[in-house]
Amino acid sequence: MSSRKELIEKGKTVLGIEFGSTRIKAVLIDENHHPIASGDHEWENRLENGIWTYSLDDIWQGLRDSYQKLAFNVEESYGVILKKIGAIGFSAMMHGYMAFDKNGELLVPFRTWRNGITGEASEALTEAFQYNIPQRWSIAHLYQAILNGEDHVKDIEFFTTLAGYIHWKLTGQKVLGIGDASGMFPIDPETKQYHAAMIQKFDLLVADKNYPWKLKDILPKILVAGENAGILTPEGAKLLDPSGNLEAGIPLCPPEGDAGTGMAATNSVAKRTGNVSAGTSVFAMVVLEKELKKVYPEIDLVTTPDGSLVGMVHANNCTSDLNAWVGLFREFAESFGMEVDIMLKQGGYLPVENNPALAKELMAFFDASPAVNLIDCLPAMTGEDFGYLLSKVPGVMFWLGIDTPYALHHPKMSPNEEALAFAVSEIGKFLKYKAED
Repeated sequence: MSSRKELIEKGKTVLGIEFGSTRIKAVLIDENHHPIASGDHEWENRLENGIWTYSLDDIWQGLRDSYQKLAFNVEESYGVILKKIGAIGFSAMMHGYMAFDKNGELLVPFRTWRNGITGEASEALTEAFQYNIPQRWSIAHLYQAILNGEDHVKDIEFFTTLAGYIHWKLTGQKVLGIGDASGMFPIDPETKQYHAAMIQKFDLLVADKNYPWKLKDILPKILVAGENAGILTPEGAKLLDPSGNLEAGIPLCPPEGDAGTGMAATNSVAKRTGNVSAGTSVFAMVVLEKELKKVYPEIDLVTTPDGSLVGMVHANNCTSDLNAWVGLFREFAESFGMEVDIMLKQGGYLPVENNPALAKELMAFFDASPAVNLIDCLPAMTGEDFGYLLSKVPGVMFWLGIDTPYALHHPKMSPNEEALAFAVSEIGKFLKYKAED
């Protein structure tokens, strides 16, 4: 088996970057889908002229910062400058509105999914299509701009989501994964394209405006999971990594929305499966066996990354409410001249905190053993009885490889029991070494 350093040097890795509403996350994984390195960047949208938005500078600074932190993590952990990557994928908050002219210039500030300013358009399109069009959807933002008589609409050459914008700038391709596209405009589950009849209805709705475009021409091209979505261009590589270390030519997968990537991550893409996502907003999703018989205003219809129809129930606020309350209490305390440190006090299980000196000694011992394949893992959230024991006695928790492709608690996990005898032998050697020390 190749070491992680060799995998990184050969570019046998995959980079995923996700734009959440409050944090941008970058993770590098190996061939076995194990995390190698990570980086993140905290950000928050701003209310400007009544619009919740992030500036283009916010977007690119956040992307570069999260990537640079990941690249530093790689160099610090493995002694390798990150140059080659096997593949890259982007996901981001769905919906919203980013409209561009023929020169690729943003016509109006990015309108995020958080904006509740499209009520009139949402109701009109839902009635016209007989299909639920929530306020956050991209088509609702476009139609509201038309109803408001906004001058920029006539100049639209292309509009897309945040993930679609980033992908376009890095590859030159105006494409979108079908899951993210389903939050722009309704999808026909049979053709896995924008719903042709509804496209026609929209064009008729705005025919009297005499715009120089048709809706289909300004929407991004739809791709399903696994399709070729372009490669990282030299210009795109510079945008992502201004240091110039990252090489161009890396293939990219179709850019997706956070709903689609969440479904994939939780293995909830088959019919009659579902998941709940609790982040800045909260939503529950179930992959449907067939289309709904009527319009339900509480149920949004989106798709999995391969185009299967999904019913979603969404609420705008989840951790955003908690964050707001914590911020309010901080401001209250600071108004009295108090210095405030906010710390998460975890209830229930204690976190696992290895004794640093003992952990370093154990790893050095195993690393020197020709029989042991030592893998230095990134920190992970874990707890239970190990956390309690380590709070009382200095010690080390480590994971034993058991030669199975399935994760802990997976119903198909079948450990190779030969690992137990091996572990007893090697741990025994370390304990003997410590007893003689």
